[in-house]
Amino acid sequence: MRTIAALLVAIGCIGWFAGFAVVLGVVKIPAWFELPFGALGGIAVDSDGNIYCGLQYYSRVQVYDSEGDYIRGIFVDRSGGVFRIRINQNDELEVATARNDKLYRFGKEGTLVTKLSGVPHYFDEFGEIGETQYHDERQNATYQIRWSPFGAYIAKRSVSGETKVIVRTPFLKWLLMGPFPPWFLPVVGAIMFACVSKLLLKKGKREKGKR
Repeated sequence: MRTIAALLVAIGCIGWFAGFAVVLGVVKIPAWFELPFGALGGIAVDSDGNIYCGLQYYSRVQVYDSEGDYIRGIFVDRSGGVFRIRINQNDELEVATARNDKLYRFGKEGTLVTKLSGVPHYFDEFGEIGETQYHDERQNATYQIRWSPFGAYIAKRSVSGETKVIVRTPFLKWLLMGPFPPWFLPVVGAIMFACVSKLLLKKGKREKGKR
């Protein structure tokens, strides 16, 4: 049990430092690498059914195809503030940031098309931050951000009411999700280690007393 407790502490610390390094920009994550969701702050869908998810913690928008397979990640310079996403009439991804008042427009391949500064009104036009669903009129389907003990995931609900999970963070990446659960694992490990050590100490005293 103490070995398991030690592993929890180690995994939690590694996950916490890894996530923090990504947030601070110490570690540059390539576009092909999928990060765990954590808290999602927006969702949008283009005409091809590609799903765009706003990862506020990592300053990133991650793109998935209609089947939920990962395509790419797009970094957003939000200057530590929140951002909102939408798909415009030209089927391009637009990202508006709150803190540095910028509007980014990305093409189909995730390349930056335009970057405008000093446009705070765009942020207000994008809707509410952290919207939990997006209705796609073309498919007549609703995409929802849902939560479970293993983090957020994307579900697609058809007009008939049928619901299907489209995107979910792989379990192994759940261990690196920021800011939780990495912050929680060392606490659990430390408690387990303390409890097991206390039980072993009591057991040792009882055996010593029998002698």
